[in-house]
Amino acid sequence: MGKSTNRIYKGVDLNKGAILEEPVTIYANADIRNKVKIGAFTYINNGTTIFYNTKVGRFCSIGKKCEIGTVDHPISWLSSSSIQYNIAEHFDYKPYCKDFPQVHYEQIEGCTIGNDVWIGSLVVIKSGVTISDGAVIGANSIVVKDVPPFAIVGGVPAKLIRYRFNKETIEKLLDIKWWNRDLEDLAGIEFNNINRAIEQLGGVKKKDKLEAIRKRIPKSIKKPIKKILKKFK
Repeated sequence: MGKSTNRIYKGVDLNKGAILEEPVTIYANADIRNKVKIGAFTYINNGTTIFYNTKVGRFCSIGKKCEIGTVDHPISWLSSSSIQYNIAEHFDYKPYCKDFPQVHYEQIEGCTIGNDVWIGSLVVIKSGVTISDGAVIGANSIVVKDVPPFAIVGGVPAKLIRYRFNKETIEKLLDIKWWNRDLEDLAGIEFNNINRAIEQLGGVKKKDKLEAIRKRIPKSIKKPIKKILKKFK
């Protein structure tokens, strides 16, 4: 295997169970927990924590000191403290009590971040939440509910501010799914002209379909077809 194209900066705590689709950039002092999956061309800024089982899509931009997929504590029990259900992870308790029975606590771990999502700095996203493709989360927000595709939300708790595009444009983008393309396919796209970019990406999609059809044609009939096509040139 060749050299990794991921950029992992000083002080990053990257769990061995995390899966990164190259290239990914993780800046200083970020904490990436077990079973986290991060898509290509996503960057995680300084001091951000991504909790267990969280999935982050491609082309995401995540700000500083965010907490994504935070776990709950029980608030209807005697205490909200984790000593009741997960004491060993947080404390060296044996010198104080050799046997401290634990109560099972069912936690929802992680959340889902779509593709092309921009999360501002100091954002907290509750476990179990889905941030859909193309969404934008304003800085300092606390997100406790699912966010629709290409929505811009912000506040405590986060609420809808507006959508990035009109309904027709959003539907086209969700159909094209440009984030699944190879980077080479995106070269030359007019990114700053949304309507033209969609037209160009639509052309790429048609090209992909034609290529898929071509691959399904048996080799035994490819040559005769080529000969017929030559006659019409």
